Amino acid sequence: MVYPSASRPYAGGTAANVSQGEAESRSDGSPAGWPYPVSASSYVETQKSTFIAYSSRIASASDLPDFISHLRLSSSRLKRATHCMFAFRMASSTPSEGAQSTQMVCGQDDGGESGAGNMLMSVLEKGECVGAVVVVWRWYGGVKLGGERWRVIGQVAREALRNGGFLTEGKRDTKAGTTPKAKSNATGKRR
Repeated sequence: MVYPSASRPYAGGTAANVSQGEAESRSDGSPAGWPYPVSASSYVETQKSTFIAYSSRIASASDLPDFISHLRLSSSRLKRATHCMFAFRMASSTPSEGAQSTQMVCGQDDGGESGAGNMLMSVLEKGECVGAVVVVWRWYGGVKLGGERWRVIGQVAREALRNGGFLTEGKRDTKAGTTPKAKSNATGKRR
């Protein structure tokens, strides 16, 4: 089961709340196999390429392969995607000289789209997302998109993070929720 573009807000919880032998779905509607709610963006198609993003909570970097496997198993369409790019960002506490120190643990992968992992990491950092993973899938349609692909990758990633409750309008989401600058007329005066 794949979540279509329905909004599934982050509901918290821990891996201990779900046993491995659970049935196909849990009471919150998410499929068994991944202990946290999963949120999806809408499918976006541009010039024969299709994009979708998923976001979820992540507790450890070692959970990432399980999350990606869970997504692949939840839809046969994801198995045929030509690109799978992701980024995650979480806080980790480490003891240091009598006090707890918190540092950010981050990771990313381009999935064949050079620079996409860095771009997704930037979305997580600017949105101040912590304990989140975002995965973007692309089906290449045979037409090179150039810079358009970056716009679409960012768009679906932000939508999935917003649907998951990781990104809100009050946070520094640089593309969504910003006010456009006033345009000037031919004489250079602002309208």
